[in-house]
Amino acid sequence: MEICCNAKLNLSLDITGRRNDGYHYVDTVMQSVDLFDTLYIDSAEEDGIELRSNLPFLPVDERNLVCRAAHLLAEAGGVTRRGVKAYIEKRIPVGAGLAGGSANAAGTLLALRELWGLDIDDAELSALGLKLGADVPFCLSGGTARATGTGELLTPLKPFPRCLFVIAMPDTGVVTKEAFQLLDAKHGYERPDTEALVAAIGAGDARAAAKRFVNVFETSGTCGAGDLTRKMLSLGAMGAALTGSGSAVFSLFESHLEAEACRLELIKEYRAWTARPVERGIYVKPRIIYLK
Repeated sequence: MEICCNAKLNLSLDITGRRNDGYHYVDTVMQSVDLFDTLYIDSAEEDGIELRSNLPFLPVDERNLVCRAAHLLAEAGGVTRRGVKAYIEKRIPVGAGLAGGSANAAGTLLALRELWGLDIDDAELSALGLKLGADVPFCLSGGTARATGTGELLTPLKPFPRCLFVIAMPDTGVVTKEAFQLLDAKHGYERPDTEALVAAIGAGDARAAAKRFVNVFETSGTCGAGDLTRKMLSLGAMGAALTGSGSAVFSLFESHLEAEACRLELIKEYRAWTARPVERGIYVKPRIIYLK
């Protein structure tokens, strides 16, 4: 099977509380975009999960969410033979706040449910995904949605208007756990007006939505994304903000020419991509694939 695992953007991100177990409550609007990893999965005769990747530094053991997702699904579905070969072709940058690992986990859950013929519905699959990470439930469905709780309570929204996002990040990524620890010590920072953002998306007004792109990891000074955000705005973006806990920043353009001009300017200092909003998080393509 071939699975396209799309990245996500946090068009806005607010942290509304913290549980005793350390998990945080969020209120965020998320958007799938067509920057994606490709995950290839095949059954194998020998038991176990054999994972490879085009990135030599990427963990291919239990530290990788693909392996953890496969084991978790096998336990939930009572699968005794767990022979799986998988290969990740990474395009989504690591440590960017773009949910690359979560998207890979979601793709693994969907593909193996089908490959193993498991009677597990979408709600059960989402609950399993939440055990792997707060972004996994959204990545399973994707599109445009508001997420609350710890990320598992999803309210689908109207598709985001046609546009182009420019995504850029410095050479270094962010460790999410450390970013949350820094944010917990901050007070008095700007918070997003999520209701106004949702209303703008519902009205199909991309320009109004762009003015509501706010991320508390950025406004609290937890990350150093301010220079990159200002650079994007100076290059004509309608709005720009950090995604997730960073380190990637995204900006919005209506014109392809303006977006490409921005990207070409940014690649002088950063890694940069253009991406369009899409209405699904995962695309599973059944194919005859033999992984050797």
